[in-house]
Amino acid sequence: MPPKVPIPPLVAGLALLLAGQAAAYYNNDRWVLTATDDILGPRGTAATLTWGIASDGALVPDVLPGVNRNSNLVASLDGWFGAGSGGPDLTGRPWFGYLQSAFDRWGEVSGLTFVYEPNDDGATHNAAPGVLGVRADIRLAGARYDGTVGTSIGTAAYSIAPDKGDIFLDTDDVDYYSNSADSAFSLRHTLMHEIGHSLGLGHLNSSNAAILMEPFPQSGFDGPQLDDIRGAQYLYGDTFEKAGGNNSLATATPLGAIAGGSTFTLGGDGASLVVTPDQTDFVSINRSADLDFYAFDLLGPAEIEITLTPIGPTYNQTPEVGSFSTVNAAAVGDLAIELIQGGASLVMADSGGVGVLESVSYAAGVAGSFAVKVSGATSATQLYRLEIAVESLGLVGDYNGDELVNAADYTVWRDSLGSTTELAADGDGNLEIGPADYSVWAAAYGTTAPATATPEPRGALLLLAAAIPMAGLRRIVANAGTL
Repeated sequence: MPPKVPIPPLVAGLALLLAGQAAAYYNNDRWVLTATDDILGPRGTAATLTWGIASDGALVPDVLPGVNRNSNLVASLDGWFGAGSGGPDLTGRPWFGYLQSAFDRWGEVSGLTFVYEPNDDGATHNAAPGVLGVRADIRLAGARYDGTVGTSIGTAAYSIAPDKGDIFLDTDDVDYYSNSADSAFSLRHTLMHEIGHSLGLGHLNSSNAAILMEPFPQSGFDGPQLDDIRGAQYLYGDTFEKAGGNNSLATATPLGAIAGGSTFTLGGDGASLVVTPDQTDFVSINRSADLDFYAFDLLGPAEIEITLTPIGPTYNQTPEVGSFSTVNAAAVGDLAIELIQGGASLVMADSGGVGVLESVSYAAGVAGSFAVKVSGATSATQLYRLEIAVESLGLVGDYNGDELVNAADYTVWRDSLGSTTELAADGDGNLEIGPADYSVWAAAYGTTAPATATPEPRGALLLLAAAIPMAGLRRIVANAGTL
């Protein structure tokens, strides 16, 4: 096992707040002001943070009481992994990708977006806020810390809580940091841990779960684990909170068309006790004001079955000093689900209670666009799995219900063209009979259920097509209709 990396009093002494016994993760509040976003929204909403590297020579004050250092991080990284072609553009260095990946991994599992800031004005470390084009929100620096060298490391790193967030590495710990095995695991692991502190997460321990924010590194996992991810989403939301979020019908996350006989699943990674670096599918409700909307399309009449399952493992945790308590991550919030079309609620479920599955079903008579609304009553992060199962009920383009798409269905369409009340021929589900519904019928012409019918003479279809104005006709698209 790699050596333990204790955190100095600067971090260990922070006033850590527990979000509630069942919440598990510790948080020390989140960023309020960033170089990109200016003033952030409330807890649980997304944020963009810049990161960069303090210029070598930048002052790092009070690394120990009364002891100042000058950063030598760039020179140290060059010595450990090589300098490549050198020069002021650090993105070409062989080691740059290790740093980038550490920040990116946090962004893959939360509402955080990290942007590299290539400029640094050499301002004092831990003292200057981020300014676009000048210096980053989170600046990396390094120098001698406690005087330990080689394999006998003491404190390998420390970091500052928001709104500063700067990170310091003890560059005397050469053997530890210069190990290139597993894509420089020691460097990446320590940096990802310190980034957690920079985001507002504090230390805790567990005897039966992998947690990145334990106060020492472990070799059995790589990157933020489930409790760490829950903590990050508590502070900054899940990945769908980025770019304005999915908190309304107008900003619903598009899932595309769901074909009959298939099931769409979202949030499948949230039950993992050990999270692997390729897992990114984590969604949650992190407070009662959090709403998640998802839009999808049906290609024809179908039975929709939607299941919302609160998920997460059970494990124990404790602060650095204290007794263990049990956390059931699947029973933190009381979730609710609602199916919506055209802004109107079709069916909803909110009767199960905390940690209980909710489900709804609905028979859609025509193709169309729908939305699912996920909400909940919670003061902590409740991960969930959303499943939308679709079973076809009829034949696309069969407007008279005789299980054959033929000229008779064209007649139904023609006789109701322009109607918003007689919707048997509403093939695209936009609640109005128009040219797109003809395109649906034409594309399905000659089919039957369950097998293909003997098609009518192709000439008949051509004659029918010639009998109507063709201007403005279009084929159905996946997002036809309005929410």
